[in-house]
Amino acid sequence: MKHEPGPAGHDFLFEQYCLPGSRYKKLLSGSFMRLEPDLRMAFGLAMLRDAREMTDGTLATLFDGDWRECLTASWLAGFDRRIVMRQGISSRLAERRERHVGKGLCFSLARFSAPEDARVLVDYLTHSLSDLTYRSVQPWALGALMVIEERLTVELSGNFLKSGGPWEQWVGEGFVGSPDPEYWKNEVLEWCRFAESVGLKFAEGDG
Repeated sequence: MKHEPGPAGHDFLFEQYCLPGSRYKKLLSGSFMRLEPDLRMAFGLAMLRDAREMTDGTLATLFDGDWRECLTASWLAGFDRRIVMRQGISSRLAERRERHVGKGLCFSLARFSAPEDARVLVDYLTHSLSDLTYRSVQPWALGALMVIEERLTVELSGNFLKSGGPWEQWVGEGFVGSPDPEYWKNEVLEWCRFAESVGLKFAEGDG
């Protein structure tokens, strides 16, 4: 049964979807992936269950809230592959409004994995990697792009990864955790595989 927010509006949405179990903090840090397997699966099932019960309107309202709500909505959209959120997610990334929420945006686009999602990431990387002072979610955007290109069996990241190219130059300007693009691809791929495993578990009636 789908439900709409109560009269408290965003306060209700925050308390319902972001606050329990410090969910938004776990999404921000990615610490949910370091939980024990049973706890990690319970976290994922709760995410997918909430996403499946939400109307598109409720999810869009959550997405338009503060960064904690937008962050949570981005991950919920990714877990449920709610492509109706694609335009909002794409716009926020393209407009560089990804502060605090960028990993969730990249995760969602990787989960959608359509050519239009790849184009959004290519456009973002084209502009953001050329600004060597802009230190944001470029690594996860690159990782998401590499996940999509593998799934679509197309070559999309070569221009960024060539020797002396945009990625190498951007990495050279500051610490990014790892200069290896495969590291970031694997991180995004782990999120996607986890979401897929949650979906299978949910379908078995364990949600």
